[in-house]
Amino acid sequence: ETESRQLAAEFEQAKGEARAKAQATVAAQRAKVEAIVGRIDSATKQSKAAFEARLATLHAQLNSARAEQRTRIEARIDEVKATNQARQEKLGEARKHAKAALELTGEAIRV
Repeated sequence: ETESRQLAAEFEQAKGEARAKAQATVAAQRAKVEAIVGRIDSATKQSKAAFEARLATLHAQLNSARAEQRTRIEARIDEVKATNQARQEKLGEARKHAKAALELTGEAIRV
């Protein structure tokens, strides 16, 4: 019976060590995903600032443009808006996937 208790204690210790190792691995992955979310958020802010600056420049050009230039500048404004929208959607999707990964790592830690 003493040997059985010793084996049970060793098993519990090994189980605890394995759980701690798994939790450390998951926590490391969670930190990586959180860093990715941070980079996505930063890229989103930078992209928005660049978009707004470019749009302001185009509007300034539009205000001082001759009639034949206006059409070209308006087309460029539409192009910049479309490009920005596509980029924001991609960044939004990336952020959504990263957040989902964070949720999964949270679930893994609780298990």
